[in-house]
Amino acid sequence: MDGFKLDISYVEERNRLKALFTPILILPLFILLLFWSQPSFFGDMGLGFDNNADGDYIIKTKEDFVQTMSDKIEENHESYSHSSSFSYNVGSALGAFIADYIQPAVFEMKEMHGDTLTRFLVFFSIFFIFWILMLLLIMNISYCFIIFLPVIFIMLFCKKYPSWVFSWNKEITRYMLRVTSYFLVLTPKFPDFEKDEDVILTLPEPKVDNLNRVLPLIKWLLILPHSIILSLLTVIVIPASFIAYIITFITGNYPRSIFNLVEGYLRWNYRVICYSHLLCTDEYPQFSFRGECDKS
Repeated sequence: MDGFKLDISYVEERNRLKALFTPILILPLFILLLFWSQPSFFGDMGLGFDNNADGDYIIKTKEDFVQTMSDKIEENHESYSHSSSFSYNVGSALGAFIADYIQPAVFEMKEMHGDTLTRFLVFFSIFFIFWILMLLLIMNISYCFIIFLPVIFIMLFCKKYPSWVFSWNKEITRYMLRVTSYFLVLTPKFPDFEKDEDVILTLPEPKVDNLNRVLPLIKWLLILPHSIILSLLTVIVIPASFIAYIITFITGNYPRSIFNLVEGYLRWNYRVICYSHLLCTDEYPQFSFRGECDKS
């Protein structure tokens, strides 16, 4: 793809303590990215009682909050007690799962291996699940940032790609890559808000004369082969990244083979995003981990 480039500088020796706390240090950036991607996210978490249309819940003091929560709990309890049908929600499903599977497994591990090893295995399992969830979030949240539908509308009816829209998409995508690279321990540097010479992403400038105004409507369909392959590769990349994280913490060195795998995966993934969501090129993305500089 002409004009596209993704390169991350490889740094073998790492600070083991910084590597260990990377998943924790990155959490404030997740909150920031959630604000950017969906400003109403935190307003819809059950805290907006004063926005109730009927004015039933107006929270001004601590006593109001306590009384409101008590009333809501009582209402939920009464509705559940008098309901003729069983409400199988996420909370009850999670509770049943823990009671039926998690608790017996923990008790069995205690009998076989003792409390110390059991605590370690439970902690390791929780941490691994957290790693997977965070990685999936950071890999998919970028689609929320792209101003996708307005670009389609403008291109379809006006055949224009406003430079300010592309500038926003380009910079937010670059920052997203820096956050992803840091979270995956590909780079030891905390993501900079401006630029980073160690994490380079160059995108092709959209030239409206060479862009088909109708093609963006079906690009989501055209990239299905890429989506399937990248989804399967994610199953490999996630455990490999976690293994590299453990190795980096223990030895202080990030494995070069895993670095090449994850960097190639990101290069492929962002090449597809460039085509299907940024809409800055109509050149179909390659099925390859390699960059332009790797071609012979």
